Amino acid sequence: MNTLICKPGKLLALLGLLAFLTGCQHLSAIRIEQDRPGDLGTLMGNREYGRAEQLLIQHPYLDTPETRTEINERVNAYETAVLSDARARESANDLYGANELLTEALMKLPNSPRFNEYKCRLDAERAERLRENERRELLSDAEYFVAQQEIYKEHLSLDTPSLLQRWKNKLSQQQAQDLAVRLLACGEETLQEDDMEMADKCLHYAQAIKDTPEVQTALSQLESRRATQHQSDDNKIRVIQVKEEKRLARKHRDKTHEVLEKTEQALDKNDLPAARRIFRELPKGGSESREVVAVRTRLNDAIRSRVREMTGEGDRLYRADNVSRAIRSWEQALELDPRSLELTERLERARKVLARLEELKSRQRMPAKQSKQGT
Repeated sequence: MNTLICKPGKLLALLGLLAFLTGCQHLSAIRIEQDRPGDLGTLMGNREYGRAEQLLIQHPYLDTPETRTEINERVNAYETAVLSDARARESANDLYGANELLTEALMKLPNSPRFNEYKCRLDAERAERLRENERRELLSDAEYFVAQQEIYKEHLSLDTPSLLQRWKNKLSQQQAQDLAVRLLACGEETLQEDDMEMADKCLHYAQAIKDTPEVQTALSQLESRRATQHQSDDNKIRVIQVKEEKRLARKHRDKTHEVLEKTEQALDKNDLPAARRIFRELPKGGSESREVVAVRTRLNDAIRSRVREMTGEGDRLYRADNVSRAIRSWEQALELDPRSLELTERLERARKVLARLEELKSRQRMPAKQSKQGT
């Protein structure tokens, strides 16, 4: 029996040929022989930090503070540069390029938490995007098939289809079986993901292509899920409404308390105009509390008392021919009781009297002025 014997030189050549034939682009990952202490500089120069770390573990005397500091600085700079490049590619929507970059970087630094965390997130995003594209492609195929079937049916009503048309239609019908199965699977999957819109499209296309009991069951589940979701949405809306009602009630209560407190302070200072103005800021709506009724009663009593007092004072001044001061007193009273017809009539009469008095004084001044001019 012949024995195949490979010399070391031939073995290296065969390994190199194997790497070339298999299309391996990362030749640095092919370990022909064990790394040696003298390779540390080369490994760091090639950014093979994972292998450099292993070399330090195997040869502890190499693991000096200076070497460790240099490796840490280079690793940090390498991670920062790679992640910056990866983020730029991701921003340009080149997720494949970003993933390839991280894959290559992880071959050099496999234990990097920053690389692994970023790649994990990137892989999840790529998987989600790929799944979305597959579903969009599936819906596109379904839409095309349904449109072709409508065209074929219309052609049947117009003319006899050719042999080629019949063959294409038969082939389409065969492919439709697989398409309907994939659409049903997509509908069931997206239904579990609560993607009602996608589930509705997939299941209705599946029904249009081939209506089966499985499709009907899935459509029933879809409608049931929608009804449950609507009920849940209604409950959420009601919860939000109740919260808003409580918030408004609390705001109304706080504002009422503030207005009543300020009104009583103004009443204590005997500042009735301010008390009346502040009390008008009382929020509208809701039933009046005993506190509101009590403050209103106190305010109204104080205003009636002050109006009687100012009206009486104005009457005394008017009878004493002090019309101007009487008008000021009645005006103050009217400010507190704007609807008083008695005060309005008094003011109108007094203003007319005051106007006649001013007119008489003006006429009396005219002759004196003329006599001075004549002199």
